[in-house]
Amino acid sequence: MAFVTPTRMVPRTRAYVERQTVEGRTLREILRCLKRYLAREIYPHLNTAAHAQFDAQQT
Repeated sequence: MAFVTPTRMVPRTRAYVERQTVEGRTLREILRCLKRYLAREIYPHLNTAAHAQFDAQQT
């Protein structure tokens, strides 16, 4: 569900979806790729926040 709005509203994401569709990928495959991209972008931030929270609890 994380990519429902960007797929429709964000020009960069719409362009990506259009390119991938032209290359023959299904919408399901495209959304899978977008979810993986989102996970790669968010994970370092979550990891940093978790470490900061852990460090705060240790003091």
